[in-house]
Amino acid sequence: MTANWVGKTAVTKAVISVLKELLHRDEYFLVYSSPDSDRHTSYPPIEREFFSMFASVLSSGFRMDAEYSSHVALVATIRGVTRNFIDKQRREKESTQEQYVPMLLKKFFEHFQSDPLFRFGEAPIQDSPRISAVANCLKRHSVKMTTSHFPADNTSNDAEEPSIGPPVLKKSLRTGRKRGHN
Repeated sequence: MTANWVGKTAVTKAVISVLKELLHRDEYFLVYSSPDSDRHTSYPPIEREFFSMFASVLSSGFRMDAEYSSHVALVATIRGVTRNFIDKQRREKESTQEQYVPMLLKKFFEHFQSDPLFRFGEAPIQDSPRISAVANCLKRHSVKMTTSHFPADNTSNDAEEPSIGPPVLKKSLRTGRKRGHN
């Protein structure tokens, strides 16, 4: 039996586990920001593409609907969890090492001003053993997904295009109901 929803707690825990890995691997992680909007911040903002890709990976991993509104909501959740996580980590670091984050931010901008590409020589985050394991799992899942997972009768005008995702969460072409559910 497969549920057609995933609780916010499960998503939050998944996001935090990835953020912990990023914190461990990226010495400058605490100087990044995850603002609600494109407003100016003192800290360099994390790009929108990061959150969109993160949401796509979580959607695949949790086998969520691939609807636009679901993706947008998931991106918003990831942004919020990231913002709270970074704020909490900054507070914890500042409680043990006063002025740690401002000094780290200063160091980041000094490197950036002398060489805007100073981070490009570092190993990509996706080379992390945990992240590589997740990526390999998703690749295996996507290879298994073919058009044979969809109904053979695609004669209606509103036929869906095949996409990666579990068949039980795809809407039936005839009833509009999710297959596998009554």
